[in-house]
Amino acid sequence: MVMFKSLRSRLILSHILPLLIALPIMGIGLIYVLETQVYLPALSHELENDARFLAQLTSFNENIWQETGEAQAFVNLYSTRDRATMMLLTPSGELLASSDPTDRAQPEQVLDGVDLDAVRQQAAGDSPGSGAIRAIRQIHFSRRLNAEIIDIFVPVNGQDGEALGYVRISYPFTTVTQEIFRFRFLILTLLLVGLLLGSGLGYLLAVSVSNPIGEITQAISTLAHNSQMKLLKPYGPQEVQSLAQSVNELVTRLREMEQSRRQLLANLVHEIGRPLGAIRSATTALAQGAEKDPELYHDLIKGLDGETGRLQRLLNDLAELYDQVFGTIDLDRQPVDLETWLPEVLSTWQTAAAEKGLRWQMDLHGDHPVIYADRNRLAQVVGNLVSNAIKFTPPGGTVCISTTNRPGETGIIIQDTGRGISAEEQEAVWQPFFRGAHGQRFPQGMGLGLSIARDLTRAHGGRLELESVPGKGSSFTIWLPAGTP
Repeated sequence: MVMFKSLRSRLILSHILPLLIALPIMGIGLIYVLETQVYLPALSHELENDARFLAQLTSFNENIWQETGEAQAFVNLYSTRDRATMMLLTPSGELLASSDPTDRAQPEQVLDGVDLDAVRQQAAGDSPGSGAIRAIRQIHFSRRLNAEIIDIFVPVNGQDGEALGYVRISYPFTTVTQEIFRFRFLILTLLLVGLLLGSGLGYLLAVSVSNPIGEITQAISTLAHNSQMKLLKPYGPQEVQSLAQSVNELVTRLREMEQSRRQLLANLVHEIGRPLGAIRSATTALAQGAEKDPELYHDLIKGLDGETGRLQRLLNDLAELYDQVFGTIDLDRQPVDLETWLPEVLSTWQTAAAEKGLRWQMDLHGDHPVIYADRNRLAQVVGNLVSNAIKFTPPGGTVCISTTNRPGETGIIIQDTGRGISAEEQEAVWQPFFRGAHGQRFPQGMGLGLSIARDLTRAHGGRLELESVPGKGSSFTIWLPAGTP
């Protein structure tokens, strides 16, 4: 039973086993039907027709029953069936003529095993002058031939109704058995060929299923120990191809995660190392007496506060990333009036824009429907988008925050006149750790802001849309459902 533990062996067995059961049963049934319902009845019917025909011929020529030579000539002329013996017998059962020379040499043995009385009784039961020629069939064992014999007797009457004798046709069962054996051999050969073809086809089908599944299994095992696995080439049944494609998607996703992990590590080293270096320099200066210079002391303390603030924001971004990955974003929804809430959130960013020399515009409609949102989470979304707008807009540019309404939803629009985002990068900007070619000139941040903003917006049941033209700026719209959540 060990060999049937594999999928291939079980698939092969599932194809062969029905053939092994069904084909022999069908073969035995077919042979039985051919023997009992087709061949033997057909043979008996043919022998009876031959005997009736010969009996009718002899009834018009009574000399055949009176002259032995003429009887033998008749038998020699009409005895054409192979392996069948034709005889003409007198009413008392004596042999007049036979197609078998052995019978003519031993005429006393021609009735060996024949129940002549039964033949006479059945012949006597026919109605004279009815026109019907009755054939009487007997099956008996002949000691002389050492075989089962099929005997067909047809009584022959003269024109005046007088019994002239019997036409007898004998057919040995050994010959019947040989004919049936030929049928059996042919049927069994066809069944064997069908079984071999079915087994071969079952093997090919089993291999076509088991081979790709084996490759997929090996690929998954390899992936568990080594992430540098090549993509599979889908082939085989449709379901197996779908499985291979799913594995390929998993491999691609794992590769992306591995790349993200490496990029995260590199960014962490960079983002944590820079403020730590600055903090270490400041603490060294303080240890060497910098507190004696009030202005230097003030600058160092301010720098320490700024660097620790950057570390805090970094930790917050990483915490948000964890919530993204594990789907644990919890919201404290409360009614929010954008007309009063947005100015409070944007006040600090307006100051940052002014310090950079940017024009600041706000266009808030007064007829917003109330939205239900987590104030802190939504402030984080707006802050990330406004921070990027300020960061990527050169001095002299414009940052505009406006609101708009649609049936069932409210939008917060953050526009800038910065460098814009190319069409190739517009899909990639939502991925964690992605920073475009322009963003490389700004080392701050880890490329998590837009990804976090999008997922927080989705958590509110909304969506975040981007429109951007390179060289003309970008526009981000936060769409949120209006009314009761």
